[in-house]
Amino acid sequence: MAGRLSLAAILVCLMLLAKDSSFVQATSENIRNRKVLEVDVVGGTSNAANLNVTSEGDPLRRNMLANGLNATPRMGWSTWNAYGTDINEAKVKQAADQVVALGLRDAGYVYINIDDGWNTVGRSPSGDLQHDPSVFPSGMLSLGNYIHGKGLKFGLYLDAGQLTCAGREGSLGFEARDARYLQAATVDYLKYDSCASGDVAPIRTRFEIMRDALAALSRPIYYSTGYWGYPTSTCDRGSVANSWRTFYDIYGDINRVFETMDQNNMYPQCAGPSQGWNDPDYLVVGGLGLSDGSPDYVGERTQMSIWAIMKAPLMISIQLAAIDATRQAILTNSEVIAVNQDSLGVQASRTYYAGKRQIWAGPLSGNRVVVALVNENGGSSDSFSATWTVIGLTPGTVVTARDLWAHQNLPGTYSGSIGPFSLQPHESVLLVLTIQSGSYNPGSSPPISGCSPSYPYLKYPYLTKCGDVAPSMPQPCNSPDGPGSFAICCPSACGGLDTDGYSPICQGYPGTCTDTPAPPANTPAPPAKTPSPTPGPPSCGPPILSPGSTCSGGSPNPCYASDGSKLTCCPGTCGPFASDGTPTCVGVSGVCSPNPTPAPPTPTSAPPNPTPAPTNPGPNPTPAPTNPGPNPTPAPANPGPNPPCGASRPKLAAGSACGAGAVNPCYDSNGANLICCPTACGPFGADGNSATCQGDTTNCAGNPPATNPPVTSSPGTNPPVTNPPVTTPSPPAGTSGPPGGMCTTYPYPKSSDGASCNANLANPCYDSGGNFFICCPSTCGAFLSDGNPTCIGYPTNCTP
Repeated sequence: MAGRLSLAAILVCLMLLAKDSSFVQATSENIRNRKVLEVDVVGGTSNAANLNVTSEGDPLRRNMLANGLNATPRMGWSTWNAYGTDINEAKVKQAADQVVALGLRDAGYVYINIDDGWNTVGRSPSGDLQHDPSVFPSGMLSLGNYIHGKGLKFGLYLDAGQLTCAGREGSLGFEARDARYLQAATVDYLKYDSCASGDVAPIRTRFEIMRDALAALSRPIYYSTGYWGYPTSTCDRGSVANSWRTFYDIYGDINRVFETMDQNNMYPQCAGPSQGWNDPDYLVVGGLGLSDGSPDYVGERTQMSIWAIMKAPLMISIQLAAIDATRQAILTNSEVIAVNQDSLGVQASRTYYAGKRQIWAGPLSGNRVVVALVNENGGSSDSFSATWTVIGLTPGTVVTARDLWAHQNLPGTYSGSIGPFSLQPHESVLLVLTIQSGSYNPGSSPPISGCSPSYPYLKYPYLTKCGDVAPSMPQPCNSPDGPGSFAICCPSACGGLDTDGYSPICQGYPGTCTDTPAPPANTPAPPAKTPSPTPGPPSCGPPILSPGSTCSGGSPNPCYASDGSKLTCCPGTCGPFASDGTPTCVGVSGVCSPNPTPAPPTPTSAPPNPTPAPTNPGPNPTPAPTNPGPNPTPAPANPGPNPPCGASRPKLAAGSACGAGAVNPCYDSNGANLICCPTACGPFGADGNSATCQGDTTNCAGNPPATNPPVTSSPGTNPPVTNPPVTTPSPPAGTSGPPGGMCTTYPYPKSSDGASCNANLANPCYDSGGNFFICCPSTCGAFLSDGNPTCIGYPTNCTP
């Protein structure tokens, strides 16, 4: 209502009041005084005490964000998941009593909302809504008074269509009249759905009509709309409602909880005190169960954690008799609720999704960050950590941590990462990090972490039109299960399926869900535990763009810098980082090609020595230049036989630990035994199998001392040519060369197919492209010239 009622509306009012001449007289007098009377017809009777008089000039129209009800997400209880349409006055009053008795009101759950099923089909002769007297005999005003008397707030359900979802009377065409009905019933909260509306107007338009009707009231009413399609990037729904549903109805199934989390995570930037709240639907605490029929407390605690950090409205919808002591503790955890009601009001986002591991993070007031780690896997436990890059903390930031479910501070301070945390199936840990030094800057981390199902987001349903909600990511990439499963949205082409054979990935983005998170898309090197290629020259590559820039045309693939602070657009695969972390492209003129500097040499077993070795500890891998003529100066004399072998070092079983003074385990050629060396491993012994240490001649029994013949002078006139010393010693004379096929095939090549290395060969070493790995008994060696991986202490003399 804006200013005055129309003449027709005034006549309706007069008809309703005709039974009492004093009301007619009052109405005539207020019309002469340019006042407006609003008539309370709640319960079917006129009531002078509920007439509300407002001046024509009052500023009645308000944006929903101006109703003073948007500072934090709402909290309360609703009838829908608890009772459906099987509701009545006694059940609602009992629920209000239980909300108080269980301590829920004092924890912040103050709204009691009666959902669909409270009103009749059809309207009163005067056109007003009618409560169903068979189930609400006292009327809605009386019920509202009871709820308010408990220190709670009163909510009702209406629908923007001709009928509600349960077939009761809808508000289409009666929005202003129904808004006045709510005010007369002392309603504080409206849930406004959208069923049975036909094609009369778009959903948004119908929601806006009710917004205007509510804004014209003198009573502020919290306005919560139903699901009206995916949010738009314009983030303009706060101009329509205080909160809005982001997905279909939730129910008591943990997989539905995870599905709803995915959807509500689509537009976290659209939520906040100045915008409104994304609403992923009810809490199902009290409604989740395990296969044996027992309560799923772990899953319910996880839902409470994620709803809290997503700044979702916390509306319970369960028969409150199911709330035992454990569930009461979940719902009333003051530290978790404080995160949801934090004054900063920023919705946390999922920053990492690899396999079934999820990490969520977002800022809080007071220089704090909330972090949740979730094990989505329903069949097995897991243990993992959260790094500062994933959380969005800058390098070197130092924090203290508090576990909100354990209600205790974690010991000490943390920098770089926190964890690992061991989590049961569907379990989560919820932390608040307080920054002691450093800062929170989520823009500093690459936008893609771990497996690509998180990029850009899980998108339901199958074969959806991604471009409708994400113009820069128009390509849907579906899982193989067909309709009923999910798709993700990609910026260009699909990249096939992930290693689980189910999750789709985007071309140009990481998609391997290993226990070790995949490197950023433009890192061709293996994981950090293996040596990376030598970086290229600084700042090489195509033009550098800001994060989030769109790549298109002939260079569609965005390749990020090592710290995520910039990107470049590549026509194909991303190249290695430059020495300053700048991204590069493979195969583009003027950019850094992979591994421009050869890898350093690694200890190897030399080929057979056909003649007794000189005093030089080994042959020079690069031949000396040809001597073109006589050398008048004799070559240095050979000092004689090689030194004898020393005493054997103790041979230990594979996996044994080495101690002080000899800390490096060196394995024999089959990985079955080891010796402990003070420095690097040497070549194998004379038997081709035994391990040795670099710099001594142990374990070479059976290799007799060799004597080199004197070296005669060259007949030429050139000065002497001296081979430079070799840092890696040759094996003693007579040692056989490497066993056949042991360069890149030892122990064996291993594709990224999910299998793991065995106990004796436990360390995976990747090739320079990060495409596959071999299993080594200890440290990884340098790359071969063809980019293949090697193991320290094993032969690598198999260049093409």
